[in-house]
Amino acid sequence: MMSRLIFSVLLIGLTLTAAPVALAVDETVIPATTADGQQVPVLDSVQVIQTDLPVTVSAASTLAPAQQVNVVFETAGLVTDVYVIAGQFVRLGEALAKVDPSESESALRNAQLNLAEARAAYAALIAPPRDIDVRVAQAAVNVAQAAINNAINGRAGGAPTTQDIEIARLQVELAKNALWQAQLNRGLTDPGNTGMWPSYPDSNTIAGLNSSDSEIDIAQSSYQATVNRDPNQGGIAAANAQLIRAQNELDQLVQGPNAERRLRAELDVQAAELAVQQAEAQLAKTVLVAPFDGVVSSVGLKVGQFPLREQSVVLIDTRAYQTDLPVDETDIARVVLGQPVQLTVDAITGLTLSGSVTQIAAVPTIAANSQRVSYAVRVVLDATESPIRPGMRTTGNIIVDQLTEVVIIPNRFLLTDAITQENFVLVPIDDGFQRVVVTIGVRTRESTQIISGLQAGQTVVLLPDEIVNPPAAGGFEIGF
Repeated sequence: MMSRLIFSVLLIGLTLTAAPVALAVDETVIPATTADGQQVPVLDSVQVIQTDLPVTVSAASTLAPAQQVNVVFETAGLVTDVYVIAGQFVRLGEALAKVDPSESESALRNAQLNLAEARAAYAALIAPPRDIDVRVAQAAVNVAQAAINNAINGRAGGAPTTQDIEIARLQVELAKNALWQAQLNRGLTDPGNTGMWPSYPDSNTIAGLNSSDSEIDIAQSSYQATVNRDPNQGGIAAANAQLIRAQNELDQLVQGPNAERRLRAELDVQAAELAVQQAEAQLAKTVLVAPFDGVVSSVGLKVGQFPLREQSVVLIDTRAYQTDLPVDETDIARVVLGQPVQLTVDAITGLTLSGSVTQIAAVPTIAANSQRVSYAVRVVLDATESPIRPGMRTTGNIIVDQLTEVVIIPNRFLLTDAITQENFVLVPIDDGFQRVVVTIGVRTRESTQIISGLQAGQTVVLLPDEIVNPPAAGGFEIGF
């Protein structure tokens, strides 16, 4: 009875001493087999590497052509032709549509005629004079000089000549002689008169004496008027002006135009040439042409209608694309012009495109539904032959920094303890998998920098959640 009691006590003691052994098991190790003897499946594994890690800021948007232009007519007119349809590819300078050019063509013809006249006038101005032209101009000078001479010499009612004065004097002498002859005749009419008694002439003799006396008065008045006659000043001035004009024309003909006349003629030609250029430019505006190689997006013109301002041909350049990424206000400070960008396209799996930041908005955009503040960052894509299209969804990763030679792992291998919030990974060991706490640094959409806890060359694994986080345990969370 005693021995049986001792054996029971020993058995209880052994049982009690065995309990601490179970509590001492390393809880950071996950056995390689399950409780029912099944091998723990490894879902994925990766080797820890040391490499460069780009630090990125990500945002999503849509692709748009780098150029999209509403090509409109710059002149009024009735649409006579539309040469393109939506979806058609056109080259730079190719005609898209046309309006009636009648008025512009007429304006061009008038400008060309004016130019021809200006050039002809300039050519005539600087051409050497013809002999016939010189002779005609010299004859005009001679005629003008003769007109002055005539005005000065009285042939045109001006100052009296010597001959005019002499004739007037002789007329006075003739009148006096006539009076003397009349007086002499009076004495002959009474031959018997010896002078003792006064003689009384008859009426005819008295009339003759009176007439001769009046003739003397008239002749003397005429003489004084002739002597005192002034030159014809108006005739001289007119003749002198004619002479100046004729002489100037002769001088210009012989010596050529002066600098002022030549410059004025040259300016007339230049003005006419400019008018022709403007008319040609106006005529060119009657044809709507493509400003670059691209695809016609839409056509808003109809033949027989006057195009409104909003009616146009929309042209897009599909050789280059851009996108405006809405970068969050917490990240915008790290974005600068020129930073490289990597882009993926939702519609084309596995496609990665490259580009760069070309513009950063100064004014934010605030979402109406969430009040999220973002800034539009324009990214111009590098040339690509990929079959991308306007409107495709894209995600851009702006590379704001570049870490060199850092230890990284893919994000899916980073786990977080739900209770302690510690980050850890699972490293395979001989009898299972070791839970290793790590310190992390920069995290991107794909990778995480490991500052401590792992070294390059080690392997980390991914196990089923029910193994890593059994229901009875506190649980772990997968890292992001």
